[in-house]
Amino acid sequence: MQTECPSPSLKRSVLTTSRTLIGRTLKNARYRKRFAVQPDYLPYYETYLLMLWQGREDSFQVEFPPVGQENFEVKVDRIGQIRFEAWLRRKQRAALLQLSSKLKFRRTPLAGVNVITSLADGSIRDFLEILGSIFEHYARRQKLDPRSSTSLDKFATARTPIAFDIQTDGIYEASEAYVSGVSSRSEREADVLLRFIQGLGTLTSILQSNPNDPRVLGRSERGIFAVTFEGKEEHSSEAANDAVVKSLIRLAEISGYVRAIDVGGGNLDLAGSGPQVITFRLHKRFSPYYHFSFRGAYETVQFHARDFWPLCDRATPVDPTTWANALASRNLSLSFSQLSLPLSTATSDD
Repeated sequence: MQTECPSPSLKRSVLTTSRTLIGRTLKNARYRKRFAVQPDYLPYYETYLLMLWQGREDSFQVEFPPVGQENFEVKVDRIGQIRFEAWLRRKQRAALLQLSSKLKFRRTPLAGVNVITSLADGSIRDFLEILGSIFEHYARRQKLDPRSSTSLDKFATARTPIAFDIQTDGIYEASEAYVSGVSSRSEREADVLLRFIQGLGTLTSILQSNPNDPRVLGRSERGIFAVTFEGKEEHSSEAANDAVVKSLIRLAEISGYVRAIDVGGGNLDLAGSGPQVITFRLHKRFSPYYHFSFRGAYETVQFHARDFWPLCDRATPVDPTTWANALASRNLSLSFSQLSLPLSTATSDD
């Protein structure tokens, strides 16, 4: 589907970037491999980032500069510096998420073994369920019986790649089924657990794609939640609320819906009366449904346990979307740098 470019300034700058890159393909074998001289391969994400970049490492604005004030040629001339290109690549997914949010897209293409493996998040069960969903869409497209082993053999031994849209449809359906699985749980806490997942999913999406937040590009792929428990007096109402929040996080972890993250001591098995920190993120399989990066999250955001209590409160439950929007609008602090994909990468793409 063809989509109109969101800004004439962006379109003009894309063409400028494209000419620069194409010119370099004629001189450098590395560029010849990466940038095809075809209109279908215009460097949109590089241009989008450079248009909003203010010249300092992680400083971005949310609106394109006025025509004639882009200083674009100076920025694009840095393409070719290995460290600068590594920095651009780290922002690629964030640029796609934010640009799709600007364009009101709730779906971005997802396909390939690397994407599926990432979404499975280390679980062979999730990996097979995602593949099973893709297979069902493949069988439907090919008019095959999905219950037949012959159809499965044809799917597994196909000599040509499975169509991109078939993979995307299967991946999104598998993510939706994962969310539906939360609501179909039979235990008493199922409704609270679903509200908790919905709130975290919406919050992660806002942190990673909000077109009005310059931190989306400056600190891309936020969504590792570091939750501090202050160690209240044992019989206080605050301590009781904190205990409920902690038990819900633990239930979500046991159920496989969140992943504990070790960033220097945070975990889900803490004891003692002093301040404690639990650090976790959502399972990556939620990402297509909630519209955040299929790679999950790399950047930590700080919260207090009381921030999560409204999602756990049975007496006056909060709407998870309202909760997420209110929390995202706060000036969230960041205490950890990205956990991987270092800026100082000095290797080439060859």
